[in-house]
Amino acid sequence: MTIGEALKSIRLEHGLTQKEMVAGFTTESFYSKVEHNIHKIDAEVLLNILVANHIDLEDFFDKILSQDSKKNPYFELESQLKFVQNIKDITKLDKLAENLKNKNNIPEVFKVRLEESYAWIFHSNAHASIQLKKKVRRQLTKCEWNKFSYTFLSHAIILLDIDDAYKLVDSAFKAYERDPQTDVYTLQAISQICINFLNCCYHQKAKRKYIYRASIMLKSLPANLAIGLEKIIGEYYTALLKNNKQQQKEIVKLLKLVGYYQLIEDTVEE
Repeated sequence: MTIGEALKSIRLEHGLTQKEMVAGFTTESFYSKVEHNIHKIDAEVLLNILVANHIDLEDFFDKILSQDSKKNPYFELESQLKFVQNIKDITKLDKLAENLKNKNNIPEVFKVRLEESYAWIFHSNAHASIQLKKKVRRQLTKCEWNKFSYTFLSHAIILLDIDDAYKLVDSAFKAYERDPQTDVYTLQAISQICINFLNCCYHQKAKRKYIYRASIMLKSLPANLAIGLEKIIGEYYTALLKNNKQQQKEIVKLLKLVGYYQLIEDTVEE
């Protein structure tokens, strides 16, 4: 997959227009030509665009290195699945699920991603089978912790019951604390584990020690523009835990102002 194809794919997954995507780092006209593989994009501009839109860099470069849109018959389906999850459209997700049923030899990873999408939309793992939960838990229990397994946990955490999730989250955090890598990929993966676990804790009414573990971990990560949004959201969950209404309102106002309110909208009690 070319950089242009990857940019277009991930832009559509996030529901962004080309103007929103460029975030002021280049012109919309130039960017459009990058997506169409007419122009090449400077590496610094590319990274600025990805970071400004809080796009998982691991996910982006995986698209380039491991996927060919012409050879991978599931490329469009994967992009649609991520987009539908982001906009929380259950009707479209049901249609995609039906589409998957009618295809032969669907890779197992798509079945997992489908269940993740249902779980994130409903904020519940009730839709996932017991067998799938066991499989995910077993895979994460046996894995060696690195940026790839951190990323997998951040996505799949919603499929786990909260006590099982905490054991794996704590294990991942301890591995990171023993060997704290500060590359952007790892920082994004760890911060996403924190944020997604905090969201699960809220909806599953988890023990306070679970919430504190993730909050403290997030605070301990070094200051980096790539995870600035996650740190702000972490402060929101801390305020939520402490019932600090004023701080909650201030952070909600900020997130609305910069266009990321949807990331915590499901936890806001009007």
